[in-house]
Amino acid sequence: RWIFYSDAGIDLYSNGIMVSQALAKEKPEAVKGLLRAINRSIKETVENPDAAIAMLAAKEPLINKDIEKRRLIYVYKSLIDTPEARQLGLGDISDTRLETAITLISEAFELPKKPAPGQVFDRAFLPPKADRVPPQVAP
Repeated sequence: RWIFYSDAGIDLYSNGIMVSQALAKEKPEAVKGLLRAINRSIKETVENPDAAIAMLAAKEPLINKDIEKRRLIYVYKSLIDTPEARQLGLGDISDTRLETAITLISEAFELPKKPAPGQVFDRAFLPPKADRVPPQVAP
């Protein structure tokens, strides 16, 4: 069993992609390309998990393919293919939820400044929403 933030009543995002402000400003197309590639890899992995696990096993032959496939599907269904992702698309987030998380973290760590959501997340780099629909897990 995995322990999720939500098990303790904490509504935080747990994963994300970060790039430097300099990279985002100087090479926005590279950032967009990175996010397109990540989005595509998630979709291709979910649409063909056996191929994804075979690629992993080629690099790490000691894995148990059955366990890793179950783990992959569990993580996808638990953390990625959420009602929020189905509504907003893979990679997007709720501004309200992010604001709440920022407040929680700022207060818990007594941070001197509380950033605005737009200072830590910019959806302008995301692929179009139609390309970010979470796929269904292949049988």
